[in-house]
Amino acid sequence: SESGRTKRAGEVAMGRAAAEGEHEEGERYVTFDSSIAVLPAEVVSTGIGAKEHLRLAAWYRLALRNTFAVGLALNRTVIIPKLRCACDRYWGNVLPQCRIPGSGPLPSLFPCPMDHLFFLPNLEKARFEFREIGFLDNPRTDPVLRESLAKVTPGGGGGGEGTEGLPLMPTDVQVKAALGQNKARVIELADPARAFCRFESSTQQARDFDARATTAFTADVWFCGPGVAGVSNRECEVGMDVPRPLEGQPPCEEQAQQSWTERFHSVEGKHVSQT
Repeated sequence: SESGRTKRAGEVAMGRAAAEGEHEEGERYVTFDSSIAVLPAEVVSTGIGAKEHLRLAAWYRLALRNTFAVGLALNRTVIIPKLRCACDRYWGNVLPQCRIPGSGPLPSLFPCPMDHLFFLPNLEKARFEFREIGFLDNPRTDPVLRESLAKVTPGGGGGGEGTEGLPLMPTDVQVKAALGQNKARVIELADPARAFCRFESSTQQARDFDARATTAFTADVWFCGPGVAGVSNRECEVGMDVPRPLEGQPPCEEQAQQSWTERFHSVEGKHVSQT
């Protein structure tokens, strides 16, 4: 139900070694803009559907991977922003029209918990520390955090005191130069899909991060709908796109000109018919 979905959205994924709303005094954070305005236009315009949901999940993976990288470069903890889905998740067989049978009609993109978009055991296994969805709205969270927020646009402006220009697709060295002295307790990345390119300060750090990110964002999740009469009982899309490793990619300036969909090991279209 919608009420159950909303309730779970506030309960799931509270982050490693952090109870709900808890934080260290003076701890600094980074998050990303996840408003509908910055989501992929092709998903926003088409609405509900399994393929749309998988494409949206791919964008969130790229955005969160880059935000984890920026957080590592700046020694800031990631806050998961509010998320939206284009398909309900159901631990059963078939989801006609991408919604649980008996539930009411869904808006085109609806608020949802992390486990609709990520496989949480793998995210935990990768040892990425983060704070839960709704962390900044939690009454146990220091209100100073909500008041000390700097919005930064890669290739643009923002950020306030202690911020230099952050280029599109920056390296960790450029991130530190641009945002290392930022005084805000929370930095929000306005264009997370182009907020990080690679680690250039440490080859070992780059390899370790890529290995952890691959673990975190791999998910053989099945999204199934009705099959074709006389052919199969259901048609399923399996797996979610995983961002390509940061190492071994084209120069950052070239990547800045790519569409976000070019930066994936694609599993989209992996299709299964079941009788």
